[in-house]
Amino acid sequence: MTTIDTPQATPRSSTNGLAIAGFVLGIVWLFWLGSALAIIFGHISLRQIKRTGESGRGFAIAALALGYTGAATFVLMIVLTVVGANDASNQIDDVNRQITSYSDCLDRTPVEQWDACDIYLR
Repeated sequence: MTTIDTPQATPRSSTNGLAIAGFVLGIVWLFWLGSALAIIFGHISLRQIKRTGESGRGFAIAALALGYTGAATFVLMIVLTVVGANDASNQIDDVNRQITSYSDCLDRTPVEQWDACDIYLR
């Protein structure tokens, strides 16, 4: 009697769900929240993958890379906003120091903003 060997299905290891979630949040970004969650999920999923042997290490690393990139971009945007606002404020102060009289204000101010020169009439 001849027996036919049927191929046995090898069990597939599941992909870590937090790694996928972190990867997706890193792509979507959701302002700074997505980056923060991508970093958190990436670190947690790397620990879980190491402990359980699940697949998804690449997703977890990509989540960390995207999360840290998004967080750095967010910090850079805040720094540039603060620096830009400070520079604009300094420019306004410089102009205000240069204007000393009503006629000087009218000379340096666009016609649409002449109402602002009324403070020099007092």
